[in-house]
Amino acid sequence: FISEEHLRLHLGVDQYVTNFDKKNDHVIGIDIAKDYDSTVVTILEVDWEHPVLIDPDTQMYRHYKKVKNWFEISGDDYDSQFIQICEFIDNYKWSTLVCDATGVGAHMFDRLSNRNKPRGKNCIPFIFTLPDKSYGYTLLKRELFSMDEKKRVPPRLTFPDSEGARKLKKHQNFM
Repeated sequence: FISEEHLRLHLGVDQYVTNFDKKNDHVIGIDIAKDYDSTVVTILEVDWEHPVLIDPDTQMYRHYKKVKNWFEISGDDYDSQFIQICEFIDNYKWSTLVCDATGVGAHMFDRLSNRNKPRGKNCIPFIFTLPDKSYGYTLLKRELFSMDEKKRVPPRLTFPDSEGARKLKKHQNFM
């Protein structure tokens, strides 16, 4: 799908992960673990002020995004995961959370939504169906390969890849 070389060469930026940011608005994505996998929470800062027109015919826009941090939780103690997720996301100013709401994720989404919607947060369930997965991977691939060096178009998605960030286990797992 994508090589580590492409990630590092084109999308990695000389920044460390951001452990706290109440100034900038963020979007949060959560993939809930099933079986022997890990739950992963990803913090993205989206540049809402400078959208990029990618298709003039359909007026489709995309935005520049920076991965600011990841949080990985192993195991299937979902009550403990809920508490850890809440503590982690409370370190950021955020407006939208998209959470896996398939299978065991449905319960976690309900809990996160019930906690955060009264606070004015937009909580969106993501149900994994084959068409949704296909569409999601299509969009992801477009974002990962959006740059054009000849036209000096920067990538729309970047992640922290400083020397210090590379030493972190979560960075290594991401790679």
